[in-house]
Formats: sequence, C-alpha cells, structure tokens
Amino acid sequence: MAEYIKQEMCDLNGTGEKPVYYRMKIQRNMDMEDFVERITYPGSGLSRGSVIQVMTTVAEHLAYCMAEGQSVTLDGIGTFTPRLGVAKDKEIDSLDGDEPKRNARSIEVNGINYRADKELVRETNLRCDLRRGGISRVWKSPFTEEERRTRALDYLHEHPFLRIQDYMAITGLKRSSANLDDSAAIRRVGSPYRVMEATGCMSAGKQRAIANPPNGAPGRRKHIHFTPAFD
Repeated sequence: MAEYIKQEMCDLNGTGEKPVYYRMKIQRNMDMEDFVERITYPGSGLSRGSVIQVMTTVAEHLAYCMAEGQSVTLDGIGTFTPRLGVAKDKEIDSLDGDEPKRNARSIEVNGINYRADKELVRETNLRCDLRRGGISRVWKSPFTEEERRTRALDYLHEHPFLRIQDYMAITGLKRSSANLDDSAAIRRVGSPYRVMEATGCMSAGKQRAIANPPNGAPGRRKHIHFTPAFD
C-alpha cells in the first residue's frame, strides 16, 4: 500500500502561515531488472529476453526520433520532447545576438521533458490505495531572525564574503531557507553591505574579479556573496 507525506512549505510571502502539499512516499526505486521480472510473470507468455529487447529498442528509437527534432507520443505512456541548452562553459548571447562564437555546436540537448498520458495518470490513480505516511516539516534554525542577522554581520566583519554554504553553517538553515533568508536579513539592518553574485572560487581575490567582471562580461551565478559596499 502506498503512503503519502504531508509536506510543509516555506512561508514565501511572509504571511506567517506555511502552506502544505502532499507527496508520495517512495518506498524504493524499481530498476530495469525488477520491472522486467514484474512483466514476465509465469503465464504471461512473455520472455525476459524479448521484453528487454523491445524496451532497449524503444529507448534507442526515442533518441533517434528526438534527435531529428521530433517529439514522441506513446499512447498510454506519454509524450517525450527534447530540451536544449547552452553547452557547458559557453556564454549565453542576447536575443538578437549573432556573435561569431555562437553556433550550433555550442547548443546541445541537455534534457528530456516528459508529459504523462492522461490515461496513465487515471490508471495510476484508480489502482492507488493511499494511507497516511507522516508529516515532513521545514527545517527551522535554532536562532531567531535577529540572531541570524547578527551572526551574518559578525562573520562579515572577519571575512570578505559570505557564501550560501557559510550562511547555512552559521545559522543552521537548509539551502532553500537560506536562499530566502540571507539577503533580506542583511538588507533590513541598513548595514554597509551589499549582495553580490559570483562563481564558487577558492580565493577572495578571484571571487571579487568574477563578481565584478571586466568590460561587462557576464559571470556565471552559483553562489550569493556579501561584500562591503564602499561606493
């Protein structure tokens, strides 16, 4: 029997009320071997080898068809559509940009979007017998908002930058909560600090260079940093 989890969400709007959503409690991941064994039960008339061959062939031809610029719909399963993105270490150009550095080789398939067939959703729902599996709450910091703000400022008096992982360490927040909490905490005190975004680099000097790239060159955004604002 499947179980559901009542999951608490962060208070994104600052209303003081935290909404919840429901999610399935995944007991385990069924791999290819388990799935094939489930299909080829005694009396099914299907052999393990033939099922694996069909599934492998389907996967191969899904890739061929999507590589040709087609989306693929399999009745009862869903629709598969290729997703494009800029290749790793390549810069994103502007909408009307036609820079020589931008060509087809700098764009690649970086994912597959899947939309489930309505019949698959309906059948899954009909066969699903749910029971309550518990409650999952958002991790809360042991420090108050004022204490977190003070700890952040104390850290900044001794370090040139405050990264998200640093803020998580000194406040006890998880990443999602830290992302919402950090910049607002610093801005509200009216301190001489500003938020800067930079790549994750080892040296503070290199972080400053990337946070303020020369000639308006864009820096990749990975971490949020705080640095003294002297201008």
